Amino acid sequence: MKKNLLFTALTFLLCLSIKQNAKAQFLGPIYVYDSLTVYCDLPADVYFYVNGEQNNGYLPNDIVTIDIAFGDGTFSSTNFPLYQGGYYYAGPILHTYTLPGQYTCQFLVTWPDNDVDTLIYGPLTIGPCSNISGVAYIDANNDCLYNTGETVLPYVGLEILNQNGTVATYAYTDSLGNYSISLPIGATFNIGVSQYSITNASVSCPASGTYTFVNTGASQTLNFGIDCQTQYDLQANMFGWRFRPGFNGYINTWVNNSSCYPVTNASAVLNLDPIISYVSPFSGLSPTSASGQDVNWSNIQTLNYWNNSSFSGITVYTPTTAQMGDSVCFTYSVSPTANDINPANNTIYRCYEVRNSWDPNEKDVYPKGAVPQNTDFEYIIHFQNTGNDTAYNVSIVDTLDADLDFSTLRIIGASHNMSIDVIATNIIKFNFYNIMLPDSGANLAGSQGYVTYKIKANANVPAGTEWRNTAYIYFDFNEAIITNTTVNTLELLTSIDKKSSANFISISPNPAKDNITISLSEPFVGAINITDVSGRTVKQVTINNQSSIQFSTSDFANGFYFVNTVGNFSSSKKIQVQH
Repeated sequence: MKKNLLFTALTFLLCLSIKQNAKAQFLGPIYVYDSLTVYCDLPADVYFYVNGEQNNGYLPNDIVTIDIAFGDGTFSSTNFPLYQGGYYYAGPILHTYTLPGQYTCQFLVTWPDNDVDTLIYGPLTIGPCSNISGVAYIDANNDCLYNTGETVLPYVGLEILNQNGTVATYAYTDSLGNYSISLPIGATFNIGVSQYSITNASVSCPASGTYTFVNTGASQTLNFGIDCQTQYDLQANMFGWRFRPGFNGYINTWVNNSSCYPVTNASAVLNLDPIISYVSPFSGLSPTSASGQDVNWSNIQTLNYWNNSSFSGITVYTPTTAQMGDSVCFTYSVSPTANDINPANNTIYRCYEVRNSWDPNEKDVYPKGAVPQNTDFEYIIHFQNTGNDTAYNVSIVDTLDADLDFSTLRIIGASHNMSIDVIATNIIKFNFYNIMLPDSGANLAGSQGYVTYKIKANANVPAGTEWRNTAYIYFDFNEAIITNTTVNTLELLTSIDKKSSANFISISPNPAKDNITISLSEPFVGAINITDVSGRTVKQVTINNQSSIQFSTSDFANGFYFVNTVGNFSSSKKIQVQH
C-alpha cells in the first residue's frame, strides 16, 4: 500500500533518514517472506527477503533504500542496487528477536527518485511452543471419526495460517498419515489441507474444512477426514540414470493415483530408446513381459489413495556405440483412462544425456534449461550409499529457490517410507529414518533411493529470473554430500519476439507409426521442418496462422527425428517413428 512519506516516517519512529519530499504515486508491490514465521526457540534468528520491480526509467546500479521496523522497537536501513528492468532483491536481512510474542513488521522501500512503497508484514510468532498432531484419512463411514481400518493418507500437505490469514508454516503427514507440528503457545492459528494435495476430493471433517484454534499448550488432536469423488487421476512418472556406453543403467517407473478413488487392473508400458536394451528387473514390481523395445506391466496393484504408487526399477544396457552427448529417450504410459480426470498426465516422455561418468547423488529437474512464465517444475533427488557399510538413516535437506511457490509443493514419489520436516518456508527436510540402506558393494540396486516432488514457479516473475536448487544429503553422522545445482532460466523475448519453448509444440502419437498430428500452443505463421538426427531435412511445409497440422510418416525410416518451427517462434520437439 502507498502512503505519504511523512506519515510513513512517523510510523517508523526512528527511521529519520527518509527524505520528507518523497512522492506517493503507485510503483509496484513489495514482496516479503521470512525464513519461517513460527519460531519456537529463543533467541530467534529471522532472515527476511524483500524484492520488487518497477521500470520507471531507473538505471542498473541505481540504489533503493529499504527501511524496516521489526516490531520490537528496533529498526534497520540498508541500500541495495537495482538490476536491469528496475528489479531489486534484498536478503537475507537478519534480525534476532530475544523475547516471546507476536511481532508485526513494516517495510518501506525508497526508490532513486524518492517514490515510496510500504508493506505491513506479519505477525511473526516467537515461542515457546507445544505440539499439535493428527491424522489424515478417508472417512469411509462419514462419522467424522478416524476408525481402525480406514485408509490413511501419506505426504498430504497442511497449511498453517496466522490469525490474520498469513502463512505461518507448513507441515506434511508421514508415510502413515500422521503429522505433528510445534506451534507457539497462546497464539491463534488456522490449519487446513493444502489445495494442491487434493484431487477430486474434499475435506469433510471438520465440516468447514479447517480448524481455528488457540494453542493452549495442552495436547490437541486435529484429524482431517476426506471425502472421495468417483473419479481417479492416474499419473505416469519415471526417471533414468547412468546411461554410459558399455555399462548397465537404471530406469525407475511408477504410477500413482493422486485421487483417493480406487483403480483396479491398471497397466503400464515403457518404450525404450532404440539403442537401449532391457536387461532385468532390480527392484519393486517386476515387468510381466519385455518384447522388443516395450517393457510391460499388467499386474499393477489396486491404487486407491493419494500418492499410493506402484514402483518398478529395471536395469538396461547402453551399447558401446553410443556417443557422448547423445540423448536417449523413453515414453512411459499408464492406463486405464476411461474414468480418469486428466488423461494427459498418463503419459510421460523423458530424454537423458549419454555420459562417460555419473554422480549417484544428484538433483535433477524437468523441464530443463529455459522455461516460460508460470512453469511447473518436477525435482528428483537421487542418493546412493557408496560407502562400505549399511546406512541406518538418510536425511536430505533441500533448499528451494525463492522464486518457487512453496505452498504448491506436492510429493509424487519416494523410494522408501519417510517423514518430512519444514525447516523454513523455502527449506524442506526428508527423513529416511531406519532405512538400513546397504552399501553399493554389497547390493548395488538396493543401495539407491530417491524422492521426487512437483512445485510451481512464482507467478509472473521478472525477466531474467533464474531458479537454482541444491540439496544436501546426510548418511548417518557423516558430513553432507552436496548435490549439483539445477538451473532454469526464464525465457526472454528478443526485439523480434523470437523465443524457444519446449511447450510450444506437442505431437501425438509419439512414438509414431504412419501419421502424426502436430499441435502448437497458439496460431503460427512460418514453416514446420522435420529433420533426421544428422540434421538433414526430410519434410517441410508452410503454415499460415494455424495451430495444428497433420504429417504422414509412412515413408520415414524407423528412428528419431526433430520437428522444428521456423518463424517468430523457434521451437523443437523430438519424435520417434516405429512402424
